[in-house]
Amino acid sequence: RRSGEKLFIHCSCGFYHRTGLPCPHFFFLIDEIDLMMIHVRYWKVYHAYFNEDSDIGRYLTRAQAQLFENRTCGIPIMS
Repeated sequence: RRSGEKLFIHCSCGFYHRTGLPCPHFFFLIDEIDLMMIHVRYWKVYHAYFNEDSDIGRYLTRAQAQLFENRTCGIPIMS
C-alpha cells in the first residue's frame, strides 16, 4: 500500500494491528527491520520521554502521530 510517499506492507493476518510488531509473514518479503516498523510504544525510551519538551520527546510525539495517521496501512517499509 502507499500513503503519499510512504510505502507499507499489509498482511491479512492482522498481527501487526494487534501487536504493533511485524508478523512472521513479513520476513518472507523483507530481509531487515527498521525502527519505524515497530510501534513506538515498544521503544525503550517511549515511556520515559514521550511528550516531554525535548528533542527526543518531540520525535516520539511525531512518531506516534504518524502511526495513528497511517494505522490502517500496515507495516511501514519506506519513509
